[in-house]
Amino acid sequence: AASLRTFRRGAHLVTYTALVSLFVFFDAYPDDDPGWQIKTFCLGGPMVRIIIAGVVGGIAMFVWSFISHVILPIGEVGVTTVWNETAVVAAMKNDIKDPGFYFFPGMDKADQADPAKMAAWTEKYKAGPRGILIYHPTGEEPMGARTMLTELLSNILAAIAGAIAISWLICNFYGRVATAGLIGFAGWMSIDVSLWNWYGFPASYMLAQGV
Repeated sequence: AASLRTFRRGAHLVTYTALVSLFVFFDAYPDDDPGWQIKTFCLGGPMVRIIIAGVVGGIAMFVWSFISHVILPIGEVGVTTVWNETAVVAAMKNDIKDPGFYFFPGMDKADQADPAKMAAWTEKYKAGPRGILIYHPTGEEPMGARTMLTELLSNILAAIAGAIAISWLICNFYGRVATAGLIGFAGWMSIDVSLWNWYGFPASYMLAQGV
């Protein structure tokens, strides 16, 4: 669950950047004021509004994440359980000792220069199975305080960063909203679509993360 939360953060750019735009930029920076870029970095005035908007936008994104995963089915679209999980987990406990990001079929870096070994790996990949595994041999609370606070803090910092970036634009309110949407679209394309393309994430999961 923790790894899936990490993967979907890019797609959530759509949510927080749009919210940040609505909270911050409505008449916040008049187009006829050539010094607004400097004022942005001053204590008070626009900078305070940006920080407040980032906090509010981050909280809104955190709440939306809860709604999409706990109340609505959107957050879990494309996620399935392992058939015969007990036997599979028992085998992993016996054979995988260290936590990490695993890719299979695997290949050592040193073997990539050997054409014969590379050809053999290619055949294994084509034959399947293939996939990735985020593995932790030890357990923890599924929605513990540390995990929830880390998620909330990361959402707030991401929203503040987005607010600052958009505040640098010399355009009207609607232009900033459109830019926020494009930032979200770029994040979704570069993260979730790439995960679907390279690692075989379900298409339904990939599409749902855009929401």
